[in-house]
Amino acid sequence: MFHLALTSGGNSTQIDDTVLASSSQGVILVSDRDAETVYSITAPFFGPSEAYSAGPTFVGRLDTHSGVLTPIVTNMVSPHGMTFIRQ
Repeated sequence: MFHLALTSGGNSTQIDDTVLASSSQGVILVSDRDAETVYSITAPFFGPSEAYSAGPTFVGRLDTHSGVLTPIVTNMVSPHGMTFIRQ
């Protein structure tokens, strides 16, 4: 069994949802439940099989080797359900 400790900013963190980019072009939709908002996250390029996770108040790119979650969108209230849509 393998356990990957997740961190953000050097501190332990929890995630709610994770999606994998299935294409270099696409969009990540994120439900910010308590803010009653759905966000659309785009990037000029998504790496193949890059992981993106919803942290407590942000969405970040998850390094699946080190467990480090680097925020890419911050100041959310309560991000939850996510999906990646290929374009």
